[in-house]
Parts: sequence; C-alpha cells; structure tokens
Amino acid sequence: MTGLLALHLVVGLIIVAGGRRLGGWAMLAAAVAPAATLAWLGVRLPSVVDGNVAEERAQWIGSLGLGLDLRLDGFAALMLLLVSGIGLRVVA
Repeated sequence: MTGLLALHLVVGLIIVAGGRRLGGWAMLAAAVAPAATLAWLGVRLPSVVDGNVAEERAQWIGSLGLGLDLRLDGFAALMLLLVSGIGLRVVA
C-alpha cells in the first residue's frame, strides 16, 4: 500500500518536472498510477469481499510514536475503486 502511495508521488513529480518535454507522453505517465492501483485492488478484492482486512503500518518518526497506518476493508476498497476508476477515466 505504501508502494502505491510512493508511485503516485513519483508519477506526479515526473509530470511536474517533465512538463513540456513529455508532451503527449505526460497523459500516459499520468495513467500509470491509477491503473496500477486498480490492478492491485483487483488482486486483493476477493480477499476483501470475504471479509479479510489488509493492514500495513509504516513507522515514520519512532521517537514521537508517529506512523502511517493503512487499512483496506470493504468501504476502503469501494472508495479506492471509485477514486482510481474516475481518475483513470479523467486521464483517458
């Protein structure tokens, strides 16, 4: 899950930094992150539908007890499907 967040960040930075040099390829680059997210969700969706919850925890600042907790349950899967699906359609 953190890999997908990092992918969105990297793709955004590439598009912003590449700007005009990418030309029409910028749209293809922009479609990579939502398409990868939908593919990732497609692999995990049967498990989520069965009631399993995927959780991931990344420690950020351990001395302060700050971390990033990600959870994929049914509602999160629905929202991920909507946001990524609409995002991919907008780019297309």
